[in-house]
Amino acid sequence: MPITDEQIDAILTENDDLIAVAMRLQERKRKRAHAAAKAAQPELGIRSTAAHDALLAKLKAAWDAPLTVVEKGAEQGDFEYLVLTIQDCVDSGDVEDLIFAALRLSRKLLARNPHLWRKQDMTTAQK
Repeated sequence: MPITDEQIDAILTENDDLIAVAMRLQERKRKRAHAAAKAAQPELGIRSTAAHDALLAKLKAAWDAPLTVVEKGAEQGDFEYLVLTIQDCVDSGDVEDLIFAALRLSRKLLARNPHLWRKQDMTTAQK
C-alpha cells in the first residue's frame, strides 16, 4: 500500500532531518523483513533451554570478534566454498558444523561490506 500525502506531511512536520527519517525507514524495513522470515522458519525447540543459552554465548562471542585479515580479504571462490560446506553439512546431518559454517559465511559477507563494519572491525584486522 503506497504512503499517502497526508502521511508524508505528518512525517515532515515532526522531523526536520530527512536523513534520520530515511535511516529509520530502512531500519523498519529490515526489521519487518526479519519478522516475516522468522515467522516462516521452523521452530527448533531449543529456546529457553541450557543448550540454547550455551549456543547463543558461543555464537555471540564468534560474531562479536573483530574481522580477521582472512575474512576481510575474501577471494574469489571463498563464498562458493562456504556454500558447498553448508550443503555438505546439511547432507551429512552435521548441525553443529552447519551453524558455524553459516556463521563463517556471514562474517565473510560482513567483511565484504565495509559500510556495515562495527567498531571492532575498524581496527587493524588480526590473522
